[in-house]
Amino acid sequence: MDTWVHQEVRAVSRRRVAAWGVILAGAMLFAVVQSRYISNFAKGPFELGRPELDAITDVSTTPRYSVSVTGSKAIDTGIQQISTRKHGGVETSRSVSAAYYALVIGDRLLIVKRAAGMPTTVQGELAPMPVQVDSHLFSTPQMQAIRGRFYPYYLDDSSFRTPGYIGIGVALILVVLLVKFGLPAWRYARDASSHPIVKRAILSAPPSKPAGRSPRRRCRPRTPSRPTRRRAAHRPPRRALWRGRHAARRRRRSRRKSIRAFCLFPGPPHSSS
Repeated sequence: MDTWVHQEVRAVSRRRVAAWGVILAGAMLFAVVQSRYISNFAKGPFELGRPELDAITDVSTTPRYSVSVTGSKAIDTGIQQISTRKHGGVETSRSVSAAYYALVIGDRLLIVKRAAGMPTTVQGELAPMPVQVDSHLFSTPQMQAIRGRFYPYYLDDSSFRTPGYIGIGVALILVVLLVKFGLPAWRYARDASSHPIVKRAILSAPPSKPAGRSPRRRCRPRTPSRPTRRRAAHRPPRRALWRGRHAARRRRRSRRKSIRAFCLFPGPPHSSS
């Protein structure tokens, strides 16, 4: 039997299923948008040599940008990334967070950003050259003359896999919540009678009476009870009572005044015939 409890449980479960469908659709859309990063995270880093680096025209669209590159020599450019710490708007300290050096690959040069050291074999992410680094690197005529030997991108040695690990953690939490809340909602939307609330309502419901005429009750004869004082069905408010008493008092006063006036000024005697 489909009761209002079944209808409410089914409606709530359907709303939860719809919400989880929207969440899953958003997660799938995000995975499609980040498919390039997911592919490089799962399969990278890729070993690239000079032919593969020369073939890259647009580093922002290349399918393989998590790479491992080996050069023959490392040259310090003298460009550093400085991090400053402030307290209350006042600079308190400075520190070198990263340095840029050139990695020699054949007759080409690849700029590498690294926190410490200048190894000849590095792993990282290929990214477009920052504008500030480009302006500092080619600020002299000598560097402008050899600009064609530099790749138009650089290799960042920072942690490439940290966002991927965070995404894996979020995906695991999402799967646990889906199993705990999404699948039961789907099951209750299809079969509302399996919900614990519906089962509890069925167990606590009073037993149904059998069809047919119920047996007549034998009523005991009423015994005469003691007479009780009847209470007034409607008692007027105090203000109405006060008004009534005040009106009666004024009528009595006016009657007394009329009697006194009659006694002081009696009317003419009746003439006898």
